[in-house]
Order: sequence, then C-alpha cells, then structure tokens
Amino acid sequence: MIFDKDGSLISAEWGTRSVVRTLADGTRKVLVDKYQGKALNGPNKMVMRDDGTIYFTDPYFSPPSPVGVTFMGLYRLTPAGELVLEGQYSIPNGVGLSPDQKTLYMTLTMSNQVMSFSVAADGSTSNGKKFLSGTATAEGIQVDAAGNIWIACQDGVYVYSPEGTKLAYIKITSGRPTSMGFGGPDGKTLMVATDNGNIYTVALP
Repeated sequence: MIFDKDGSLISAEWGTRSVVRTLADGTRKVLVDKYQGKALNGPNKMVMRDDGTIYFTDPYFSPPSPVGVTFMGLYRLTPAGELVLEGQYSIPNGVGLSPDQKTLYMTLTMSNQVMSFSVAADGSTSNGKKFLSGTATAEGIQVDAAGNIWIACQDGVYVYSPEGTKLAYIKITSGRPTSMGFGGPDGKTLMVATDNGNIYTVALP
C-alpha cells in the first residue's frame, strides 16, 4: 500500500486482482484490474513516482480463477490511466525508485536477484540489468533518502549502497520479511512485515 499526494490510499490487492484507490471517506475506485482485456494475476508490490506514475509487479504464486494473463510482469500505470507492460519476468516482486527517480529497482524472488532499470522522463523503463545476485528469496524493497537499497530477504533485511556495496544486515528471527516501510515522526523507524503475521520496528541511526 502507498499514499498519493492527495492522501488517498493506493492498494495492490492480490485478492481482487486489482490496484485500488481508497479515498478518505472510504470510497473505493478500481484503477486497473485487466491488461488487454485479461484479468491480472494479482498485483503485489508498488511504488509511485512524483508525477503519479505507479509501477507494480504482477507475479503468479497459485492458480487464479478465472485464468487471465498467462505471464508475470512489471507494469506502469500512467497518471492518465494507461496500463503499460514494461516487461515479462519470473516472479517479479518488490519495486523501488532512487531519490532522483531515474532508477527503478525490482526483485526477482525465485531467481534471488535484484534488477535495475533506467527510467526516462515519460516514465518508461529500459536498460534492465542485474544489480545484485544471491539475495535469498528477495521480496520487498525500500530506497532511503541517500539512495541506499533496503531488501527484505528470507533471513532478514539487507542494505546496499547505490553502487551495490553491502552496508548493513538486520536479522529477523521469526518469519520471513516480505514488506517494509519507513515511518515514525522523523522517518527513521523501519517497519518490517513478515509472512507469519509479525510486524517489527527498528530504530535507525
């Protein structure tokens, strides 16, 4: 889930196989649930650019019903509501943007990789390449104000510099980290959700 500039909640909903905007009064609006007329697998992770462009992944973990698209992909939802397929990948998962919004990062969970893409002024991505490998069951991604990449992996949270240098490791002892966010009064509290229902908070320097 993410918030837009108007304070509306944008949700990637696996259960409804859609991306939904919820207003402050609880009104829900489906932003997208199909690609070329076929149902999405189940939107999973998202990130939003300053202009309102949403990037989200649509992996496939179990047979959806009815069957829709026959591939897994990285999508771009433009502010005008156009859904663009940026590429087909195996188990695409977490996505994050660099502070200058010129680089998009994406995890490939079963491949144990993190990819990076160049982002053009119009929001399109290109030059996809391997940024990291060996990231065990990498899922969610967050990018901090310094451009460091935080990755939720099977055994904890790993932090890398924009150049790919490992900076830190936070061990999680119960559950596999899946999603993260920065919060607290000064934005220096890391909040980590795990697959067994736990939420951890970590005070950062």
